[in-house]
Amino acid sequence: MIYGLASPAGRLAQTFPRRYEDTPSALTFPGDSREVIYGEDIFVGYRYYDKRGIEPAYPFGYGLGYTKFRIETEKTDFTIQAQEDARISIPIRIQNIGNYAGSEVIQVYAGQKNPHIKKPVRELVGFVKVYLKPGETKEAEILIRGDALRQYDPAHGGWCIDPGEYTLYIGRSSRDFFAQASLHVEGRSIYGIGTHTTINEIARLDFAVACLKEIIPDFEDRLPAFLRDFDGESLGEVYASVMDEYYINSIQGLRKIEEACRKMNEIYMNSL
Repeated sequence: MIYGLASPAGRLAQTFPRRYEDTPSALTFPGDSREVIYGEDIFVGYRYYDKRGIEPAYPFGYGLGYTKFRIETEKTDFTIQAQEDARISIPIRIQNIGNYAGSEVIQVYAGQKNPHIKKPVRELVGFVKVYLKPGETKEAEILIRGDALRQYDPAHGGWCIDPGEYTLYIGRSSRDFFAQASLHVEGRSIYGIGTHTTINEIARLDFAVACLKEIIPDFEDRLPAFLRDFDGESLGEVYASVMDEYYINSIQGLRKIEEACRKMNEIYMNSL
């Protein structure tokens, strides 16, 4: 590697902070009375820096080499079933535009919009390593399995995949992204349906649209505008924005939406 006969291809498996005070253990280590509190919770490693919005010195997945690459991916939306063995593939086209042979690691991270429980901003769900000679171009695929989207919910005592809207971040590290894509996870939610449900999911459920028409008469007509203006946001957020147009009394409006959600959830849960 010193003479350029081989190109470095390693990637960081941890985050390097700019200073010790930025680390999640700065306030709790070494502890008191021979006790150490591990306060990171689920925000371990790069998840902590993303959650706090702290810029690291070198992010998780970072790495350098002697050559350069041009990477392209299709700008499309993806759908996956909320099942552990479900899978999708993200096509990648990569070209070595440098003067040395080398390899690149393309990484995909997923972040859920409006999760039902505490979750990281995004997590690594797939990657692929591609080796190319100078001037060579290859097609590759990044496989994402349903079980990569699982979360552990203590309230339900197990792992689950939460249906809804996700964003896929495609890049070279946990902070360096060159493309994004939408991912819809399709399936039944153990959390039911209510004000926490995204407007995108509501639009897919005919009975939900029918229930909401009872309190917002022109809901079906306004649905395309709602999807455009509130993409990925919850029904509660949408309703809070338009409630004043239908109800002078906000308490009355809140009761109406809660009543509609109870009705929708009853239909939804009975269909499981």
